[in-house]
Order: sequence, then structure tokens, then C-alpha cells
Amino acid sequence: VLRSHTKPRSDVMVMALQYVVRFLRTSINLPRVGVALTRSTQRCCYEGRVSLSADVSSRSEEDLILPRYTPRVDESVETKRARLLYQSRKRGTLENGILLGKFADDYLCQFTPKQLDLYDTLINTPSNDWQLYYWIVGKEETPQEYDNEVLDLLKQHARSQG
Repeated sequence: VLRSHTKPRSDVMVMALQYVVRFLRTSINLPRVGVALTRSTQRCCYEGRVSLSADVSSRSEEDLILPRYTPRVDESVETKRARLLYQSRKRGTLENGILLGKFADDYLCQFTPKQLDLYDTLINTPSNDWQLYYWIVGKEETPQEYDNEVLDLLKQHARSQG
């Protein structure tokens, strides 16, 4: 039961998120601050009661430096299959999680070590999960470095599942 002098729970959450964003803005020099919002907090932001955006207007996409992916060299084939299966299921987007998870369930056990390396590079090198999804469904042209037999098989799998 809320008393009249207490704030509703969503307002308390908004205040907490404001504090976190303010802390991150002032103490840590990050190019972007991502905060998971509940529906009530999203509604507060939409209604203009709070602004959670960090000031990143002075930064560009080129300022964001991502670490390069380095393939693991001392990994057994069984360990690599298990890791790739996990990474296929746990993606940044639900669409890729479902598509790659089902593909990995169906095909990873049949892959040769070379095909496993190609698949490892394919799912771990692009910096954007949406790029990978668009290549698979054919919405964007696949770059030459990723156009291989594994991606062709993945495209065929996506067409048969869709």
C-alpha cells in the first residue's frame, strides 16, 4: 500500500536510473550508455518526465573501437562445437538466436573442422548482429570475406525454415 507522501514505484525506478546514468556520464567516459527500461519507466520517458539520454553528440561511430576477434587455437573439436552451439543460441537479437540456434542444432555435429572454423569466424567477426541476419535472409549483399559454403548452407536453412 502506497502512502500519499511516498512516490510510486515507477518514479523511484526513474530516479534510480537517472542516478546511474548521471554517475556513468560524470565518472566514466563511455561513448554510449545502455540502460534496460521497464514499461513504466519507458512511459515516464515518453511523457517527458525524465530524460535518460547521455550526451554523445560529440562522438561518432569511428570513435568506438571494438576488439578484434581472435580464433582459439588450442581447442578440441568437441569443445569448439559446444562453444559454437552456445554462442549460436545466445545472440544479441532474438531472431539470430532462433535462426542460428536451430541451424547449430541441425548442422554442427556434421561439420568438418574447416567448416567449424568458417562458422566460428562468421558468427563472431561481424560487429553487428543485424548485419549477419540481413546477410542470411538476403536483405543485404554478403561481403566476399564471409561468402562461403557455411553461409550458403545457413541461407538455405533460413529459406526452408521461413
